Amino acid sequence: MQDVGIRIASFLLLSGVLLFATFLLFSLLYPRKAMAAAGPPPQVVSQSRDYGYLAPVARPLEWTLRQVHTRATYRTGRSGWGWAIVVTTFLVNLVLLPFRILAARNSQTMRAL
Repeated sequence: MQDVGIRIASFLLLSGVLLFATFLLFSLLYPRKAMAAAGPPPQVVSQSRDYGYLAPVARPLEWTLRQVHTRATYRTGRSGWGWAIVVTTFLVNLVLLPFRILAARNSQTMRAL
């Protein structure tokens, strides 16, 4: 039983669930008056970048990061890329979670052979 608890705790820590929950708690408890006084979010000028052969991966990641940053800036009233990176990392881990589960199952199957 103790092994299951350790696995669940390590999964939560590694997947960013605790950081995401902290972000949500902070954004909900942050005073609304300070957000209203901050005004509209700053406009980010989009520049075309050449990512080379990594463009099919880099462009959606950049778009996601910019969208999360825009929403976090509007929500908190402060411009900071830190929380945008944390939330984007959580979203990427959430997308990759089914593949990690599949890999763990395949690993257990191979170990049983």
